[in-house]
Amino acid sequence: MMEHEKEAQIEGTLVITEKKCTSIEVFVGLLRQLVSSKDKLSQAKKTGAYQFTVKVRGDLMQCVQAPAVELKRITSIPHS
Repeated sequence: MMEHEKEAQIEGTLVITEKKCTSIEVFVGLLRQLVSSKDKLSQAKKTGAYQFTVKVRGDLMQCVQAPAVELKRITSIPHS
């Protein structure tokens, strides 16, 4: 996916959800930011999948390995 997105002429959206006890938080950002920072991410040996850690502060989610990758909270969905 990273290589395909790197060559694509269209802009993709990165969506990450965080499940909490009583809600699901939805964050969105530009996929291009993650793709351009892929050299800072670790890769799984067996699958080649990119892995990264995020931290949330208020309405902002940020990639720990590449702080330029930021996502904004767009909604919170209640659940039980």
